[in-house]
Amino acid sequence: MTKIVKNLNSHPIKVERPNGSIWEYPPDGRLFRLQMEDRILDEIDGNQIIKRVYYLPEEDIIPPPEPDVYYIVPSQICQILDRDDLISPDTKQANGAKRDRSGQVLSVQRFRACDGLERKKR
Repeated sequence: MTKIVKNLNSHPIKVERPNGSIWEYPPDGRLFRLQMEDRILDEIDGNQIIKRVYYLPEEDIIPPPEPDVYYIVPSQICQILDRDDLISPDTKQANGAKRDRSGQVLSVQRFRACDGLERKKR
């Protein structure tokens, strides 16, 4: 079955393929962002400890999971919602992200799914 990718960012996502060509995922018209607020929890030696809280949007812009469909979203959304169908561009330079002189990402070589925590097998 063909995998379908829908880009829920405001900008195109460019991916460099192994042969050097660039594939572009244009925005699909829906913008998926979460509002956030930093809450001060405590203070240690004059330094704040904050908790970043994200708010689900009031309108239903979170698409339901669909078979064989991936949604490209910002990495914070991917980590917070922890769904198997959410992916984000892997922008770490060690993993092949290409940047311009000002540090803006030009292209990536792979996507990243939601992180997971597992016990290491011995």
